[in-house]
Amino acid sequence: TIKQAQILDKFLSDQNLQISMTIALDVQDKILIKRLLERGKQSGRTDDQDILKIQNRFQEYNKKTSKLIDFYKAQNKFFSIDGSGTNYESVFAIIMGTGVGAGFTYKNQLVVGPNKLTGEWGQNPIPGPMDEYEKSVKRHCGRVGAIEVFLSGPGLENWYEFKTNNKKSSRDIIELYRNENNIALEIMDIYFERTARAFSSFVNILDPDVIVCGGGMSEINEMYDILPEKIIPYLASDIFLTPIIKAKHGSSSGVRGAAHLW
Repeated sequence: TIKQAQILDKFLSDQNLQISMTIALDVQDKILIKRLLERGKQSGRTDDQDILKIQNRFQEYNKKTSKLIDFYKAQNKFFSIDGSGTNYESVFAIIMGTGVGAGFTYKNQLVVGPNKLTGEWGQNPIPGPMDEYEKSVKRHCGRVGAIEVFLSGPGLENWYEFKTNNKKSSRDIIELYRNENNIALEIMDIYFERTARAFSSFVNILDPDVIVCGGGMSEINEMYDILPEKIIPYLASDIFLTPIIKAKHGSSSGVRGAAHLW
C-alpha cells in the first residue's frame, strides 16, 4: 500500500538509502491465471488452484497495490516491461499493423543472424498453393504473394475491395464481421486461413514456445481461438499446442518497440 511505501521510504532515508526504481511486469489477466493454475498443479498451493481465489487476489491488487504505480511515477521511479512472453524459452513476436514483421528470442536473447534478417517473415511468400488473387498481389518492392500484403491492415482492406468493389477500413470490416455480415464472414474466414498458413511457415521451422501478436490487427480477439484450429492442416504434425497471445500493449506494441530502439 502507499502507507507501507511511505514507511519504507522513511526507513531507508534514515539509513541514507533510497529506492532507485520499481519495475512492473505487465501481463494480461488471462495469461496470469493460466500460469498460476499451472503453478498450483506443480506446487500444491491451494490458492493457485481456484480461479475465484486468483481473481480475488487481482481485485485486492487493483484496490490497494496498483495505487503504487502513480506513487512511484511521481518520483520518476516506475518502469513497466511487457511480460506476455516471459517464462517461455523461445518467443516468436509478431507485429501485424500497416506492415508485418517479427522478432525471435531464445532464452531472453534476441536472435540476430549474419544477414540481420531474423524475423523478416512478412516478406516471405505465403505458403502455397496460392490462389489467383494471391498470385496477383505484389509488395511495393515487386515481390509477389508476400505475407505482409495479406495479413496487414491495408492487406485486409485490399482483399475486401477486391471481393466487393467497395472500400472500407479494416476496423469497419471487422465490425461487419462481428455483426455477422455474410460477405465480411467470408472475407475474414479467408483472412484467418491465410494467417494460419503464414504462421505455419515459422512454426514448422522454429516451433516456438509461444507466439505473441502485436500491432493493430492483434486487436482481432477472435483470431486467438480460430488460428489454433486452422493452422493444423499446414503443420508437419496433427497437434498444435503453442499459445497464441496478444501483446500487453496490443496495437501500440510496434511504436513502443521503435521508441525503445530510438
